[in-house]
Amino acid sequence: MTTTKQVQQLVKPLLERNRDVVLIGRSLYLVPFTHIARSVVIDRCSDVDGFVPSWTFKETYRPTDMFAKSFGWYADRLAHPVTKSGNWLVTDPTMAGDLLSYLETDILPWLRSVDTLEKYLQAVRGHRDAEVHLAREVGLFPSIVLGDLTNAQAIWRTIGPEYVKGRDTGWRYYQPVYDKICNLGEPLMAGDRAALARLLHRWEEDNILGTKVAPYWVPAPFPLEGAPV
Repeated sequence: MTTTKQVQQLVKPLLERNRDVVLIGRSLYLVPFTHIARSVVIDRCSDVDGFVPSWTFKETYRPTDMFAKSFGWYADRLAHPVTKSGNWLVTDPTMAGDLLSYLETDILPWLRSVDTLEKYLQAVRGHRDAEVHLAREVGLFPSIVLGDLTNAQAIWRTIGPEYVKGRDTGWRYYQPVYDKICNLGEPLMAGDRAALARLLHRWEEDNILGTKVAPYWVPAPFPLEGAPV
């Protein structure tokens, strides 16, 4: 189990060489960001000497009450390029060099290249189980944001019956998120772009303002607010 101080010491050389990367808690964020926050999380694991790094994409506009703490809506572990293990050991003398080299040579350049919502969706499509995920909420929100309401409406016809205003989910922490998603149905099916944009901007602000990532966020219009797709 690594400490935050160990993480700070581990990534210090990387931060000195990459001015567009900041460490917030255990997460290395590419900054600034708008609607997609790209990061690498260096998380604890059950092994006292181990840690688990993962890349993450966080959609800033998706309703959640744990944006800054969440692993994000799309993430995957970074396996060691040689051992292929998902668990890295601080006791390994080559670990620091291996990890920083891997991040700077492969992972950060890839994350930097995913610099638009369209590229984010393309990255998601190339991931495992993509079709299953894109048929539900993972595909719903980017479709709305990009202004592809035809696809978003098709997804909502499938999942919409699961979202009923006033329904008690029985999950105390998830209930506020569920209630917010319920509010998408009417404006989405009516094609009301202005109402959808207001919801998304409000959720984005709720997610980010007051968190440690807020200084690095750049508010911006959604493609939804431009010409219809």
